[in-house]
Amino acid sequence: MAHLDQISPEIVGRIAALLEQKIKSLGQFSRESYGGIPSVAEMFNKLEASSGQELLRSVEEHDPALAEEIRTLMFVFEDLLLIDTMGMRQILSRVDKKTLTIALKGTSEKLRDHFFSNMSERGAEMLKEDMEALGPVKIREVETAQQEIITAVRTLESEGGLSLKGAVGEQYVV
Repeated sequence: MAHLDQISPEIVGRIAALLEQKIKSLGQFSRESYGGIPSVAEMFNKLEASSGQELLRSVEEHDPALAEEIRTLMFVFEDLLLIDTMGMRQILSRVDKKTLTIALKGTSEKLRDHFFSNMSERGAEMLKEDMEALGPVKIREVETAQQEIITAVRTLESEGGLSLKGAVGEQYVV
């Protein structure tokens, strides 16, 4: 919103009311610095999919580069849970196994199982063994590995080999 020259007062009012409601429901909140593109992407992630897409299109009309930055931050590693078997297998074929091992160290059991279920039994066992043998990993390394995988996913999407539409709440026909 900070980069928009014009924005409907109605939209600003609706966002302000929503934020006020959310802040009241949180009770005490942190006073740490928070803002910028990551906070906008997080806000869009929490909006109903159609509203988020509508706002993102509006941002794109005024600042395409900003819209792309927001869109990139909106897809997070946990969103891989929304990708089907065929898509996961494509991702697994593109991702370095060491990168995957590090990336999965910092994820939920549910997401790990999603990856394992799309691998051969032996491949999943080997990956689990590698994760155990790896020991503690710095969070920064995990985040870097996860970002590499997200980059591979984005590349697959741009090549037409994968659709992330389901990850942002849209329906599509195959």
